[in-house]
Amino acid sequence: MGDTLFFNDYVAVLENVTRTTDVAGISLGENDAAVKAQIRVLGKTRDYKIEPVFLIKDRMVGRVPETIEDLGLRITFLNVDPQTGSFTFSINTSQKDFIIVKALEKAFINVLWIGTAVVLIGFGIAMVRRYKEFAVVREREKEMA
Repeated sequence: MGDTLFFNDYVAVLENVTRTTDVAGISLGENDAAVKAQIRVLGKTRDYKIEPVFLIKDRMVGRVPETIEDLGLRITFLNVDPQTGSFTFSINTSQKDFIIVKALEKAFINVLWIGTAVVLIGFGIAMVRRYKEFAVVREREKEMA
């Protein structure tokens, strides 16, 4: 009791293990046994309490895992060793859905934009010059005609 588990940047504390007769969706008989672990998971914003169940029904072992969707954790109570008083848990972790954006700053991007501006200014000057030359040639043709 009170043991600490570390996984996926979170800390879990085994608070208590108790025998239970209430298991959701399963009716227990006289010869059946169920054990519930109470685990507190310390999240970044709040604490989560989960209760995975280990049960023996009709001489068959069953496990009822608990899932914390916010943290991407699934904890299963795997085994109880009465000789040593130890408990075994299985922890399945998954990544939460993230979109990772990597922003890079290019060192000479300003030089590229300055070059683009120079090319556009040169294009504008060339257009004005060509238009003026065309206007002069058109005037000469009108005078000759």
